[in-house]
Amino acid sequence: MIGSLRSSRFGSLARLALAAAAALLAGCTPSIGDACSFATECSARGDRICDTTQPGGYCTVANCGSSTCPEGSVCVLFGAREPGCATNDRATPRFGQSFCMATCGSDGDCRGEYTCAKPTALPWSARILDDDFAASVCLARPTGNVASDAGTSDAAVCSPAGPVVPAVDAPVRREDASAP
Repeated sequence: MIGSLRSSRFGSLARLALAAAAALLAGCTPSIGDACSFATECSARGDRICDTTQPGGYCTVANCGSSTCPEGSVCVLFGAREPGCATNDRATPRFGQSFCMATCGSDGDCRGEYTCAKPTALPWSARILDDDFAASVCLARPTGNVASDAGTSDAAVCSPAGPVVPAVDAPVRREDASAP
């Protein structure tokens, strides 16, 4: 009887300790947009990466799609168009790379090297793949001069039919004209 009482107490204490550890680990899970140096700092399960090309690293999910990002983030497609060509390939983009980006309401919601901005604006000219097309996200602050957008061009090379090329009218050689 005493042995079963002790094992019952031990089992209860073990379950309580396990629940506390799980709650502690869940509370420490890094969020999208957190600083990092290695992917393991973003997720022990391997479902997030550390984008070390961003200032201070950026915990994110690569190759996201519509409604696949964790809460508090949206999927943003960077480099979504061919330079000089406007595109609206929201569902099946032909160009670019998508990442989950932390949503924000102001610069205060972002880390120091980041600004709260619409990724569709210059200089990013990205696409939001989620339903919240007006979302602002924490983006690395731009450096240098921000050039004007030339991507709204309707260059003929961007049309499905291609550019209009005039027919070539080759001159007729005289010896060909006199032949029977």
